Order: sequence, then structure tokens, then C-alpha cells
Amino acid sequence: MSRIHTLYKFVLSFLVFFYASISLFAMQTEQDTLTLIQKYRQETRSAINVQDYDSAIQSLSKANKLISTIDDNVLKADVLLASIDLHYNLQNYTKAGSESLNVIDLLEKTQDKRKLANAYYHYGLVLTQTGKFKEAGRYFNDADEMFGDLNDERNQSNILLGRGILELKQGNPKSALNYFEASIP
Repeated sequence: MSRIHTLYKFVLSFLVFFYASISLFAMQTEQDTLTLIQKYRQETRSAINVQDYDSAIQSLSKANKLISTIDDNVLKADVLLASIDLHYNLQNYTKAGSESLNVIDLLEKTQDKRKLANAYYHYGLVLTQTGKFKEAGRYFNDADEMFGDLNDERNQSNILLGRGILELKQGNPKSALNYFEASIP
């Protein structure tokens, strides 16, 4: 009986160790995936900043492949925001607009006000380029209000820049200039 008891204890200990090891491995794998997604997202942003769109597309593609394997809406939103930025810079306003709506829907569920305001700002830019001026103005207003609540002066300055672009597209260069000048500080 004691031999069976000893064997039972050994098997039970082994199973506990085995399941704990698998759990730790799964947690490490997920953390590695999150780190890689962040890395690819940052590479995408850096490539966009230097107008290396081929590299941006490659990095964004890698991030998108990995993002589908996890359940992190905030990180998904980060990748979508990078995608919006890329498509906007490539003047693919249809894709940038649809991605904007996706990220807005996603962020309204997470309650991340800063990222939501950023999504509103980007969508306002897209709407400006597609001639939907009234709607663009509403998104700029919503973003400005959120950034104001967050005391985020840098992004409020971006809103002024966006409003300047909106005024310029509407044929109001003097008003646009006022917004551009106000955005400088």
C-alpha cells in the first residue's frame, strides 16, 4: 500500500509540475507576442516618419498577423492607429476611413480617452481629405474636448493643425493661417 501511495504522490507531483510548466510557457509566449507586436508597431511608426512606406507596410503586416492571436483591444487599437496613419500618408483615404471607424468602435468599448481622441483626430483628417467638412469639424471638436479634459496641449495643437487643413480645404486660407500659427506653440 505504501508503494502505491508513493507512486501516487510521485505521479501527482509530476502532473502538477507539468501543468505549471505549460502554464508558465504559455504566459511567456503571450508576453513575447505582445512585445513583438509593440516592436512592429513602433517600426511602422518610425518608417512612416521617414517616409519609408515599404518598410512600414512590412512591419504593419507582421503586427497584424500577430494581433489576431491575442485578445488585447488596446494593443489592437494601437496597431489600427498605425494603419490609419500609414494609409492616410499613402492617400488611401477609403482604407484610412474604414480603419478609423473600426478603431473608434474598439476604443469606445475600452474607455481609453487619449487613444479615442487620437482616433477622432485622425478620422477628422480623413474626412477633411474626402470633402466631408462638417463631419470632420465635429470629430475635431470631440477630439479637442477630450484632449482638453486630459490637459494634453500637444495633441490640442495637432487639432489646431487639423482645423487649419480643414479651413484650407474649404478655401479659407486666412482662417487656415490663423489655425496654423496657433498650433506652433
